[in-house]
Amino acid sequence: MSLRLAAIDIGSNTVKLLTAERVDSELRPVCELSRQTRLGQGVFSDGRLAPEAVEATAAAAGEFVKRARRQGAQDIVLFATSAAREARNLDALLRAVEGRTGRALRVLSQEEEAEWAFLGAASAPGFQGRRLLVVDIGGGSVECVAGEENQARCRASAPVGAVRLLERFGSAGPEGPASLPETEAFLEREIRTWILPFLNPCLAADPPKRRILAATGGTALALAAMEFYSADQGQGQTPPDCLDACSLSKERLEFHLRRLWAMPLEARRAVRGLPPERADVMPFGAAALAVLLRVFGLDRMWITRRGIRFGALQILLRARGDRREA
Repeated sequence: MSLRLAAIDIGSNTVKLLTAERVDSELRPVCELSRQTRLGQGVFSDGRLAPEAVEATAAAAGEFVKRARRQGAQDIVLFATSAAREARNLDALLRAVEGRTGRALRVLSQEEEAEWAFLGAASAPGFQGRRLLVVDIGGGSVECVAGEENQARCRASAPVGAVRLLERFGSAGPEGPASLPETEAFLEREIRTWILPFLNPCLAADPPKRRILAATGGTALALAAMEFYSADQGQGQTPPDCLDACSLSKERLEFHLRRLWAMPLEARRAVRGLPPERADVMPFGAAALAVLLRVFGLDRMWITRRGIRFGALQILLRARGDRREA
């Protein structure tokens, strides 16, 4: 018997909906939608969510709950990550979202955010049972998890998400104050401080080169689409398959990174495969991925759309199983 479930992810940059159907033991996407609301804009500098961002986020969540119900979702999980976690006025968001959706918003801890991202990536075809190093580039933070056999073993989070970096350094590109060398140097210091010490117990026993680096999140998916089109393969819409099982070499990632950084914002908005609303934060997200590859000493990453929302549905399935047993 099939079962439809939905996950609504309130991130620092975007609100995203995944509706999926469980057929036998596999989750198959039915619908994926996103609305950029920039909930994290300002919160990383002054600690407060802007009222307009709260309202836009709550409206998007309300729209997605209605959409999921129309699609036949029998259960919905609604969660938030870094921006909500750090906000001094979180209560305003909780009230607004519950008012629009009729549902309580769950704010994930750093540990939960990392584990859910790992569970989602580990469910992707080709990754199941493999040794993984999962990287999720968010708006507020970067999550890294090492594990295998669908079990997260070591996890870490660094406060270097793409929106946070944009606020720290200012706009990228020829007209902006941010420089790529300065940003990369900062990222490497932060990753060596916040990520490596917590992953070392896993990486010392099982070096990174024995693991698949699986990248999830909007930055990784945009890079996959950009690579698809730059190779002159794309006709019309980007095929979903391209966004779920492609790999990107270190050299190609560096190519896209330097290309993005050399472009003014308006030119980036016209790049095929890059959502225009992500054009201002994309150079920072790409820089974070490039630095992670260098720090881990890897020459390739695999990109999957199966990230934190797929992980949320795995958690929801477990909870439903517990309720049935009770």
